[in-house]
Amino acid sequence: MQTEPFGDVLRVAGHAELELGLAVLGVEGLEQALPVVRADLYLEAAEESGLKQAEAIVASLLRFAQKNRGLTRVLVGDALVHENPRLQARINQLLDRIEATLKQCLKVASAQGALAAEHDFGAHADLLVCYAMGRWQRFVKSGFKDDPLANWPAQWPILAR
Repeated sequence: MQTEPFGDVLRVAGHAELELGLAVLGVEGLEQALPVVRADLYLEAAEESGLKQAEAIVASLLRFAQKNRGLTRVLVGDALVHENPRLQARINQLLDRIEATLKQCLKVASAQGALAAEHDFGAHADLLVCYAMGRWQRFVKSGFKDDPLANWPAQWPILAR
């Protein structure tokens, strides 16, 4: 019986490519699933307060992690990301779009009188993205025991300032 040289290596590489493909599809799914990266969020801007929009975005990021553990591992770099620079670039683009959307929500909040006009919207949006990523990281590193939404009702008022 003849065996293929490197057959096991090829099977493993094929498995890794499959996982990477699924991760890319997962990031695309995340892009479609989260309202923060969809244009229809902006259509709702006049109907809702900017701070309520920002709160909903961050909470949706945390809920997404609860429901999508594997993809959360990819998003925090715990799985697959180092195997393909394009995947990391895609994740970075996604996070940049989320931050830009949060910044816009905070500007709306300022126009509505909820935040001062001289508020640093960029720094605040960055803080909110870093908070979500930190909660994702704790969730993954705790073996999915540390709920991303733990203490959310108490933490949001602090984050919203």
